[in-house]
Amino acid sequence: MNSSSTDIFNFEEFLKRMMDDRELAQIILGKFREDLPGKLVELEKHIDGNDFRQVASLAHLIKGEAANIGADLMSRSAYSLEFAAKSGNMEEMKSASVILHENARLLVKSLEEKSI
Repeated sequence: MNSSSTDIFNFEEFLKRMMDDRELAQIILGKFREDLPGKLVELEKHIDGNDFRQVASLAHLIKGEAANIGADLMSRSAYSLEFAAKSGNMEEMKSASVILHENARLLVKSLEEKSI
């Protein structure tokens, strides 16, 4: 799948949401990066435990947070995971989780390349 860098992370759009306050943007992105690994670990724990409700809830949270910072690709993959969990489809849920983790990796790489 080919994705543009703005699908992975659109800093300009995020900065607009922050009313061009770069310091606030840095704080929010820092907190997002700090919290993301723990959320992904927790997500896997719930997938391994077949806890569809918790997977859907956490995927929904990640979806919103990713959308808020302009990480559209990650937001869309979290939505796919949320939908699979709500549908009770374990195979799709596991597949969507792999894609979400990859998109999270791409996002972190993009933030590092931009020194954010």
